[in-house]
Amino acid sequence: MTDDAIQAGIRATRDALAAENEYDAYKMLAAVRARSVAKGRQVVSLPPRSVTAGPPPEAVFPAGVRAPAEDSILREIHATREAFAAAHGYDVRAMGEALRRSAAEQGRPAVPLPAPVTPPEAA
Repeated sequence: MTDDAIQAGIRATRDALAAENEYDAYKMLAAVRARSVAKGRQVVSLPPRSVTAGPPPEAVFPAGVRAPAEDSILREIHATREAFAAAHGYDVRAMGEALRRSAAEQGRPAVPLPAPVTPPEAA
């Protein structure tokens, strides 16, 4: 990351605002609104949106098209994927290493990725 005085100032202001408001997003928003009103700026508030469940399947699919049925194969795939991830502590690198090791044990060739290209330093 580059040292930029403007970014540093913005981060310092943000961090001070967060600390003053106990890192509570709602308190921070209220503080920003209060500052804006105090400076004579126009503040627009929208009514809060309620969280609702999605529309029923008949509202999503066109007439004559049925919603996909619960699929036992998909349930099995999801359960296998979850068990594999849990067995490796949900660590992506550990899962990748396990898959590479399994491929090597089964004699499947591994296709290496090219080395990442690092951009030259700006002079």
